[in-house]
Amino acid sequence: MKRIIAIVLTFCAFVCSAQTLPSKWKVTRTSAKNYCESWTGPMHMVPATECGTAYLTVLRKDGGNDAGLRYSIHKEQMPRVEGLTEGDCMMIVIPAGKGKIGPYVEMDLMLGSRPDSPKYFLVEYFDKGEWKVSQAALRTAKEDPSIRYNVKCSGRDNEPANVLQTIRFSKPVKGDVKIRLRVVGDISCSGKPLSGDAPDSGVRMLSYGYIGGYVADFGAWIPKDTLKVGWVGNSFTFVNAADFILKNLAWNEGHYLDFRISVYPGARFRNHLILGNSLDVVTEGGYDYVILQDQSQQAARYGRDSTATIREHSKTLSSVFKYFSPDCKFIYEQTWAFAQDDFGGFGSFEEFDRCADKGAALLAKVVGGEVSPIAQAFAIVRAERPDINPYSTDFHHPADYGAYLKACVNYLVMFKKPFGDNPADFALNPEITAYLRSVAERVVLK
Repeated sequence: MKRIIAIVLTFCAFVCSAQTLPSKWKVTRTSAKNYCESWTGPMHMVPATECGTAYLTVLRKDGGNDAGLRYSIHKEQMPRVEGLTEGDCMMIVIPAGKGKIGPYVEMDLMLGSRPDSPKYFLVEYFDKGEWKVSQAALRTAKEDPSIRYNVKCSGRDNEPANVLQTIRFSKPVKGDVKIRLRVVGDISCSGKPLSGDAPDSGVRMLSYGYIGGYVADFGAWIPKDTLKVGWVGNSFTFVNAADFILKNLAWNEGHYLDFRISVYPGARFRNHLILGNSLDVVTEGGYDYVILQDQSQQAARYGRDSTATIREHSKTLSSVFKYFSPDCKFIYEQTWAFAQDDFGGFGSFEEFDRCADKGAALLAKVVGGEVSPIAQAFAIVRAERPDINPYSTDFHHPADYGAYLKACVNYLVMFKKPFGDNPADFALNPEITAYLRSVAERVVLK
């Protein structure tokens, strides 16, 4: 195990202190009324839509936020800014309260980009009167070795940058907490020089209608171990922030998860074999765990039909990961049955679950890993607590409690021990989260 490095980022922010709860940005058409006017108006701010007092803003390198920047709400819900050039930044601010925050602060974000958007960002935090660089996963740009970055955009909204960083301040902060993503290098995602006038340069808080950002106070104590985790998946990974929740759960139990994540809506394993972000994740290597999440019906299809290509792509993806991370352990996520489209084409929850159980078990053997039995946990909740709906309004993706349940199951598969006395609730109903943790323990720990 490696000692903790003090940095982690995602286009969301975790900040929990005596005077504020963790802050969430739930970017939806319903919540848009809370930020449309403030974003497109003179202040250019996106206040947290739930819980805390943090907000997102944009600043030019000279400190202003108006000249040459274009602010809009994309598809009636997602805050977007166009015209960023080298030195400009997107910044999250947690206003000062009565107490102190940190020194560990978690910031998570989903960042969408376009071909003319800046390609490289550097995560920095304001500490002792100066901006310091977050050293987590600091890389060198292929185009120019002088450019150092830790967030890379793809230029495609459907292939977002997952910014998950834990920032360590030199001491608990009394006053405003500031963390920013600063554009480094004069390079767009398409490879052209950056232009403030480019028509396709938008950068936006990406949510697909769910959680786009989160900030929390991780306190002052150092976890007892660090695990580096690679994760490839799709919307079942990022909708309502199951990845953020897993990191929060682990921290509260004494473990630091250093994530590298690549997600793409509807992605299958064959897609991850060619996606740029996924290949970056795979080839970085050095993972203790790799979480594999295939498209939502793939395991059930394999359990029903033994589709050869599903097996082949599972084996190929795991083999490539193993080449760069020879000591990694694989977790194969068993995605849950859902009601949409005639239960995914299986006709009932029961048949969907039966095929998924069989297929996940077989595919976990193919990749040489362990099943994360998320579908079994969903089935128990459906049977025991109809008052708790783990599904979103599309009867497919996870709602808040579905994402929380998924994270609990993944945590227990990884660590094999029950939750302690003070687990993370992710600012959800503590009675319901306690029940969901108990379901996860029953399924995983028997």
